[in-house]
Amino acid sequence: MVASIAPLHSLVAGVMDGIGTPALIVQGYGSPHSYQMRPSDAAALQAADLVFWIGEPLETFLQKPLRALPRKARVVTMIDTPGLRLLPNRGGGVWEAGHSEQHTPRERNTGSAPATLDPHIWLDPTNAQHLLAVIANQLSTADPTNAARYLANGQQLETRIDDLDRELDARLARVRGIPFIVFHDAFQYFELRYRLRSVGSVFSSPERLPGAKRVQTLRAQIRELGVRCIFQEPQFESALLKTLSEGTAARVAVIDPLGVAFQPGGDAYFKMMQANTTAIVDCLTR
Repeated sequence: MVASIAPLHSLVAGVMDGIGTPALIVQGYGSPHSYQMRPSDAAALQAADLVFWIGEPLETFLQKPLRALPRKARVVTMIDTPGLRLLPNRGGGVWEAGHSEQHTPRERNTGSAPATLDPHIWLDPTNAQHLLAVIANQLSTADPTNAARYLANGQQLETRIDDLDRELDARLARVRGIPFIVFHDAFQYFELRYRLRSVGSVFSSPERLPGAKRVQTLRAQIRELGVRCIFQEPQFESALLKTLSEGTAARVAVIDPLGVAFQPGGDAYFKMMQANTTAIVDCLTR
């Protein structure tokens, strides 16, 4: 069994608890937007019977390797999971004026996800529960001997995510309405779930530097809207964030949609969500 990124790997590992351990492709501080596979990654893929990935909008590096897999391998595209709340990409720059319209969700049932969809689906705990159901069913089909254990683990994790969701909602209540800017638009599922006020992003994509006009507009909006924090991601260091915050009341802090600092495993998803919540509350209330 193979999972592409750490949050998805954590969910798969949790469902497989007591049975086995899945392989993880994007490890450490690698980014799924620009990851270079190692020979060991390619070998793990070739040996896998079941591969879980988010889909084409995120792990572009996996498209060709997945097409070259042996026929025995089943590839599960998680962004096609029925019942997901899916959001369109907002791009870079300031989106405060169209904030509510930009957060218009839609349900997805079948088909391939277009590149215009935001692929960071796991940051909404309700979406994560839908992913768990698919993971448990796929593992049960691939390994029917352990089907009962997979399904029981999945149900336990769904309950645990319910508890996590209530905890985060209570902790984040105190910072609703306080404006902040993100490094790139990776957190809108989290923002929508907990009714937070992100007013823009510095980068339209991690690989594309913003132009001088966007930087000037962002600096003006930081002052005008009273932006309190600019959130960086550990995979992408940028001196530009310090430039944006100079001469303003905004601080720079780190949040991570992938949870790269945590040991891979069934607890990593929960630790990531709690750590991001702590970072957001600490920065916005400091």
